[in-house]
Amino acid sequence: MFFRVALKISLSCFFVGYAWSLQAQWQGATYVDLGSHNASSGMLARMALMAGYEKDKYRAASGIQLDLQGPLDKTFTGFFVQGGYQVNIKQQPVWLDGFFRLNPFSDLVHETNWGAVASTRGVHMRYRLGMHFRTYKLSRKGADNQPNPAKVHENANLMYLLGYYLKPQGHSWNVGLNVTNIDYYLLNQSTNPLFYLQGEYQPTERLNLFAEAWYKSAGAFNISVNYFGFLFRTGLIWKLP
Repeated sequence: MFFRVALKISLSCFFVGYAWSLQAQWQGATYVDLGSHNASSGMLARMALMAGYEKDKYRAASGIQLDLQGPLDKTFTGFFVQGGYQVNIKQQPVWLDGFFRLNPFSDLVHETNWGAVASTRGVHMRYRLGMHFRTYKLSRKGADNQPNPAKVHENANLMYLLGYYLKPQGHSWNVGLNVTNIDYYLLNQSTNPLFYLQGEYQPTERLNLFAEAWYKSAGAFNISVNYFGFLFRTGLIWKLP
C-alpha cells in the first residue's frame, strides 16, 4: 500500500511540475547500495530512484527506495518528497528545503520525519544544518488492529553535514570526505554520525557519476565507539535537455 501511495505522489509531483513549466531543469538519479551492518545477517543490497526539477530559485524532488536483499521481508522501504527556495545571505547562495520522509521498515512499525534544512557550498567546503521531527507508529498489524495505534515522537532533532573536497566547486572531478547524520532515506541521531568518502566525475555537461564508501559507527560522539556497518554506493545523475 505504501509503495502505491509513494508512487502516486512521485508521479503527481512529476506531472504537476511539468505542467508548471516546460523550461525547468529536470534531472533524474539512481544508485545502488551494497553493504552490511550488525543487524543485517549478511550482505544487503538496495536501490533508489529519484527525480527532481529546478527553476530560478525553486526546486523540488521525490524518490523511492527498494530493498533487493536484506533482513527485511519488504521491498519498498523508503520514500521522500522535498521542496526548496534559494536565498542569498551576504551574497552567499543558501538553499532552504522542507521535506517529508516515510520509512515503512517493517510490517509492525513505520517511521515518518518532517523537517527543514539549510545547505550551502564554499570553494572546497559543503555545509548542511537543520532540524527534524520523527514519529514511530505501530501499524494496524502491530497494534492488533486497534483503531488508534501507539505513537512515539522525537522533537527537534539536529541534522548536519560538514564536507571538504579537494577540487573547487564545478570541477569535472572531485573527491571529498563528509561527516553527517543525513542520508536520502535515513536520519540518524546527532550522536551517531555517518562518515563517507565521495568521488565525483562529470564526463559530460548533463551526466554526473559518483561512488561513495560509507562507514557508520555506534555513538562516535560518546565514550564508547563500536563498529556498526559499512556501505558502498555507486550511481549517476543526469540532467534532461
